[in-house]
Amino acid sequence: MTQNQGSEPVPASRTGQLISARDMAMQKFEEGMRLISEASELCGLSLFTSRIMQPNAFGLPSSLDRTIEEGRKEIDRKTWKRLFEEIGMDRYWNHKQKEAFNESLRTDPPVASLEIVKGTLQHALANRRDTLAEGFVDVLNKLDRSFKSNARQYTMPKKLVLRGI
Repeated sequence: MTQNQGSEPVPASRTGQLISARDMAMQKFEEGMRLISEASELCGLSLFTSRIMQPNAFGLPSSLDRTIEEGRKEIDRKTWKRLFEEIGMDRYWNHKQKEAFNESLRTDPPVASLEIVKGTLQHALANRRDTLAEGFVDVLNKLDRSFKSNARQYTMPKKLVLRGI
């Protein structure tokens, strides 16, 4: 038997249970931290940020889902950005589409699963002619008023040839 803070003895079996629970908790904590570190390395960003960890700051089981969702958002945000940079997925989008998607990445990024990424790319490829036309119309609509008038100094050629489209 051992002594607790009071004068009553604590059974050795209880002491062993507490130490065993502590050891198991420490093992799970270390495993979790190592796994988070590995996940951070895989996606190329730190998942130990306050933005991700804050919802579960008090370690309450009910807030763990929010922390996991924040982590998912960061991982998916980074994955989409890498897809744009390395694969050039966004080259088939016009300015408005890029802005809208960047806004969705900022607020609530879509899951970057293979199915969703393939679907996004297939949709962009299938609609690239319409996307180009919409982008071109947007550019023309944003021109200064003097470009839209019949002023001689701002005339365009009769034909506009877009190569590679």
